Amino acid sequence: MPHEFADCRRPGENGKNIRSPVDDRRRGTYRISFTGNPGDDAGTSLRILDIDGDGKSDDLAVGAPGAEGPAGGRSNSGSVYVFIGPVPAAPLGPTAAQVVFFGATAEMRAGASLAAGDINRDAPDDLVI
Repeated sequence: MPHEFADCRRPGENGKNIRSPVDDRRRGTYRISFTGNPGDDAGTSLRILDIDGDGKSDDLAVGAPGAEGPAGGRSNSGSVYVFIGPVPAAPLGPTAAQVVFFGATAEMRAGASLAAGDINRDAPDDLVI
């Protein structure tokens, strides 16, 4: 079942979070849907960030803590799918991600929570899994 992230939070002016309106292209926001694999809990955590350093918060990280690892052999190791923006307003899935982080061991549940920001002040945002 696809998850629709129509009310994602993104950085606003003065460092405050604002809600992104659905399909408001004038503000650069739109509906994004992501279909994960059954049982992977894709969409448990989300972050909109500037991970590629282009100055735009148009990259998306989707946490899937129930994912089974790269070959399906690590139960609940978790995954984080990163889409480098601009992210298309089309259905996305795990195979469309440009970068995937996998939990190292079974039951690690990587992607259960995500944080993002410029932690080391080098311009692109950092993703904390």
